[in-house]
Amino acid sequence: MPLNQTGFDHALTPVNRLVEAAKRNRHNYSPLPSNHSMRVMVLRPGRNEDPIVFSLDIVHDRKHVEEYHALSYCWGDAADTVEVLCSGKPFFITRTLYGALWWLRSEDSARRLWADAVCINQDDITERNVQVSMFRQIYAGARRVHIWLGPRDADTSNAMAFIDHIATKCCTAMYGEEGRSQWVARLQQEDEPSRVFSQILLTTLPDVSSSSWQTLAGRYDRPWFTRVWVVQEVQACNDVWVTSGDITLEWEFVALVASWVRYATDALIYYGTSSETQRGLRAATTMRQGLVTRWEIPFLLALDRNRERSCTDNRDRVFAMLQHPIRPVLELNDQVATLSHKTLGNDLPPSLQDQVNETHLGIRADYNMTTLEVYRDVALRSIQRTSLDDLEFPSWILRWDLATVGGEPYFQPWLYNACAGRRPILSCPSASTLVLRGIRIDSVLRRKSTLPVGGKSMRDFALGPDWLLSLSRIITRDTWASDHIHSSTWKRATEELDSHFADFAAYMLDIVGDNITDSFIPLLERWCDICDGPVAPSEEIGTEAPWTYGCEDCSDGEFDLCLPCYKSGKRCNGSFHKLQQKPIMGLRYIHNDMTLNRLRASASTGNAERYKRRVRNNCTYTFFFVTEAGHVGIGPDYVCPGDVVAVLFGGRVPFLLRKRAEHYRIVGPCYVFDMMDGKAVEDCEEGRLVEEEFELQ
Repeated sequence: MPLNQTGFDHALTPVNRLVEAAKRNRHNYSPLPSNHSMRVMVLRPGRNEDPIVFSLDIVHDRKHVEEYHALSYCWGDAADTVEVLCSGKPFFITRTLYGALWWLRSEDSARRLWADAVCINQDDITERNVQVSMFRQIYAGARRVHIWLGPRDADTSNAMAFIDHIATKCCTAMYGEEGRSQWVARLQQEDEPSRVFSQILLTTLPDVSSSSWQTLAGRYDRPWFTRVWVVQEVQACNDVWVTSGDITLEWEFVALVASWVRYATDALIYYGTSSETQRGLRAATTMRQGLVTRWEIPFLLALDRNRERSCTDNRDRVFAMLQHPIRPVLELNDQVATLSHKTLGNDLPPSLQDQVNETHLGIRADYNMTTLEVYRDVALRSIQRTSLDDLEFPSWILRWDLATVGGEPYFQPWLYNACAGRRPILSCPSASTLVLRGIRIDSVLRRKSTLPVGGKSMRDFALGPDWLLSLSRIITRDTWASDHIHSSTWKRATEELDSHFADFAAYMLDIVGDNITDSFIPLLERWCDICDGPVAPSEEIGTEAPWTYGCEDCSDGEFDLCLPCYKSGKRCNGSFHKLQQKPIMGLRYIHNDMTLNRLRASASTGNAERYKRRVRNNCTYTFFFVTEAGHVGIGPDYVCPGDVVAVLFGGRVPFLLRKRAEHYRIVGPCYVFDMMDGKAVEDCEEGRLVEEEFELQ
């Protein structure tokens, strides 16, 4: 590929580089006649040494456009550009785009293509705002979408052949000898590929130590997989192909193998890859599965699940998802019916048809807004439409550009109704201040790593007459899920109390057995990152609550060190990192015959593994807390004494608020036993609690 390189100041920020690059191409554009118009690149034929030459065809109405293909790729470094020709005039594109066009170019006929860096005047903000809002329709209207992973390297042939080999074996095992086109059609209709393909065990693949797995990993660590824009680019079209060098594969096969590696292989294969490869595998799996949620807060969930994706401009974390059609989960006669994202706009019920061409929360892409203004708009609109420690951003404005450090507890807010359906009452006296009305429940007295099971200390908590049943509900935040892994099967434990408690009893007896001494039961597994030994296996008991020494700077806060390694002088690799002693969440089993007999009476019909899964889902990154009035709850692991527990009108779950001068900062959502279904509102109406305004910053 002959290159005529040009460039500019590499000290500029990535966004400013894009701005500078756009200015050099603005003379090549004529204004689009309407908001329904678009441009299509007409790429002229050429051979290896011929320069890249194209013209821009203006389409007056995108609904009546001649057939074209669309390109999904990484822009690459905006400072590393190559000069090509647009209608005889110089035009500058990134090296990455040059490689993609060089491969897509035909030797004997023109090709009609759409690529955002060329078909949108990036120097015209008004045009960018309109065109970005049409991205999904543009990709949906393409005859085919080409994913460009980059030029050929030494491992390309082996890697792509290995991916194809695994996909073929998986499809043969699941669907029989139907042929590739039939397999692709089947894959597109699979609602739960992670469940389906986790059941496929392939016995004729290379050993874990084989270099084949490393070559495969080298495809999934390509930056394309973690770009935020590619989610809708891939899901909008039914005919998508992945190209690496001169080899192409169906996208459905590439995504299938990502799911299979994550869920069905030896864990050493997935965890033996680099963090970038793991991100790529997770991203491909998410794109394949779509986002299954309820219509109430689909956009916020989509933003949250895309935090670890990459983009040059952090405003694009919102703009890229504005038309992403998260699959709705509709409850009909206690059955869950899922509408595939592939059918959106065609076979939807009339009540949903109008939503297809709309944007989430009514937000439109506007590059005149700052990142803070975009995120603030999302926060305000989401609070008004649904429900509800950075010094630059107020705490009530979520930072979609920051990955969560050390993890955040996962909540299913649709299960609860803490505000009893009360609509939000809010005002914004300033750009950084949000005033919400709500009800103060209490203040946190102390955070606790353990809760007692049995003993007189249970009387100190507001757990009602059946404290053992109440405790079983608190640990799982009152959630229930069957053996089915699909998220739509989650519901309240109160709907399955007998089964829920039986699972808890089986879980406890599996660990305690015939032990007659007081014991500590870890709720979560912790393993030492130095010796790989257990810090706290979740299925073993001990007489003392174990501690781990954790580093918040290593592995996104996931570094753990056991006591023997710590005493022997072992440390993490960071020269200036600080290890902090962290308790392990667990239960303090206080042996007595009454408790033991109650557990034995219910355990025979319970499923210990099912309860363990709910513990893992609900206790990760959390801590117990007790309020001054004895309320027991679970919140983020950074909950502190003095934090206020409040129900904010419009919020389905209570929130922890931390006082700062004359205002509050949001710590996070929490679970408070007996306060998840409108009890605070009832107490307020009966005079036991009072409404007040909370000024959030």
